[in-house]
Amino acid sequence: MFYKILKAERMKKGLSQLAFAKILGISQQTIGSWETGRTSPDLETLIKIASFFNVSTDYLLGVTDVPTKNNVQSNLIKLSDEELQLIKKYRELPLKAQKKIKFNIDIEHDDVINTEDFKRKNA
Repeated sequence: MFYKILKAERMKKGLSQLAFAKILGISQQTIGSWETGRTSPDLETLIKIASFFNVSTDYLLGVTDVPTKNNVQSNLIKLSDEELQLIKKYRELPLKAQKKIKFNIDIEHDDVINTEDFKRKNA
């Protein structure tokens, strides 16, 4: 299903496979492979595609016929490349390591939020 939707969205924008590939920073062959259903993009690229077309990833994957994004998806798409890489690395870790990282982030967050300087700047 993804391959049909991708091609339809690309054609709606009047883009050739080559032009779209340049936008994403990949090869035309990769686009061709996606549009024939031989391969699929990785998660980060799927998010970039959804953002480019201003549609949800659920729509691209054929989960829904409604192309609009909901608030959660809109927030996810706004992640920077660095944030996406951090999330990817975090998800690759075992649960024990994830809990340790979350604990450290919570402590650091609370320390920063509770400083008088932060409170004054955000008052």
